[in-house]
Amino acid sequence: MEKLATQLQVHIITADTFGKVQAALEGWACSVKILGQEDQVGQKLAFIQELGADNCVCIGNGRNDRMMLEAAALGLAVMLEEGTSRVSLLTVEFLRDIWLECCGHLSDFYYGSPFTSDENE
Repeated sequence: MEKLATQLQVHIITADTFGKVQAALEGWACSVKILGQEDQVGQKLAFIQELGADNCVCIGNGRNDRMMLEAAALGLAVMLEEGTSRVSLLTVEFLRDIWLECCGHLSDFYYGSPFTSDENE
């Protein structure tokens, strides 16, 4: 994530349901937007549209992520302990079980894949 943040803008858009985001992301090179309670789906969509949705990669797992994930150039779903919304799953191109692993895959796309082919296999 830190390597990506030196080349890309990283934005965390969250309802912060448990009130732990600011502390959890302290020292990270990213901006944090805490959503209001009303129309979180619309707030997330408006945020990436303002940035330019066709230039955004979005990661999410909730029902309130569905329109943002669909509008983004690349939508990535994560399956966390609380699960993943079915409607969000139906809108994404990629599913992972750990969101930091998604950032690693994004880094691979941006900097080139760390995997090499072995012709002997």
